[in-house]
Amino acid sequence: MDPVAGEFNFTRLEKVTFGPGKAAGLGHELERRGLNRALIVTGKTLGRSKLLDKVTAAAGARLAGVFKGASQHVPSHTVVALVEEYRRAGADCMVSFGGGSPIDTVKVAAKRILEGSRPGPAYHRL
Repeated sequence: MDPVAGEFNFTRLEKVTFGPGKAAGLGHELERRGLNRALIVTGKTLGRSKLLDKVTAAAGARLAGVFKGASQHVPSHTVVALVEEYRRAGADCMVSFGGGSPIDTVKVAAKRILEGSRPGPAYHRL
């Protein structure tokens, strides 16, 4: 199997928001950016936490769904599942909730979505 190589630049990244109480601003941030269908991406642990309720409540009517399948090392089947869920939900953005695993999973899925690729084998790691 040939190794996959490349580069992708997220040119619209303005900021990263984190810390206590910051989730409450999610709805405003989505509105400010003109986004209407947010897919929250997290892992199993935070997916079972009450903190997720705060994030989904903050998204309000702009919530398209929650994907709780992010996992360590960004397995390709997880990226494929996220891309499929993004399309099924009619999302126009993804919000990672958690640490490196959700963040990296969203980055790889976003790359695939922006490149217009079909669901299929994905990159194992960034």
